Amino acid sequence: MKIKVTTLDDNLNEELKEYDLSELEVDDDWSDETIKQVDTTLEAASKECEDKTIMSFDLPDGVTCTWRGCRVRMRVHRLYAEVCYPSDTEEAVKEAIMSCFKVGLRAAAATVSAGIIVPAVLKAAVAAAAPAFKGAFVTCMASKMSDAITVDVKYESYRR
Repeated sequence: MKIKVTTLDDNLNEELKEYDLSELEVDDDWSDETIKQVDTTLEAASKECEDKTIMSFDLPDGVTCTWRGCRVRMRVHRLYAEVCYPSDTEEAVKEAIMSCFKVGLRAAAATVSAGIIVPAVLKAAVAAAAPAFKGAFVTCMASKMSDAITVDVKYESYRR
């Protein structure tokens, strides 16, 4: 069975790579509870948010069998960056936000190795990618940055 991994290159284009299960290292201590997730609720509905996947991959997550046969259940693991800003933001500022968002994505993608395809390592990937993304974004925005603009790197995991 092959594992598909999607990452971003330096130009923010998605790259798809495949790995064989025999190439994976498994950490038996990993569970969903060990991954810290950032608060995903928005305080106000008057915000616009954009997100972009830094890295994602699917891994087997059990087998289900019925009288028709068995199938492998897959779990998606996704590391992504998100920026939120007030919906009444001026168009010029929105363009600056999206430009700086891409700068931050490049910084975050540079810290995350395509070889990280073990869920237990994602804790470290989030810890490394978040400061790189936020630092590059804030530096790029400079004087245009305000408290109304929020940026973060998040992780999600769900079954397909």
